[in-house]
Amino acid sequence: MCEAAAQAQQCRDRLEEEARAGSLPLSDPAQPYGILMAEATRLTDEFQHTCDVLQHGVDEARATPTAPAAGSEHG
Repeated sequence: MCEAAAQAQQCRDRLEEEARAGSLPLSDPAQPYGILMAEATRLTDEFQHTCDVLQHGVDEARATPTAPAAGSEHG
């Protein structure tokens, strides 16, 4: 998932570079490329946040020792 987030960011960056090279209006969200860039930025931010949250969960799970399930101990 994190690789996909990085790839999405690269695509967004490429879109921005090509739009700037073509002198397209990126700062005006009322214009087609402006809203496209706003949505691309929002989506890449959400992808990265999701990746970060999942990675944090994995890191936490790995750092926490597993305890035996309740009722599984024999006494």
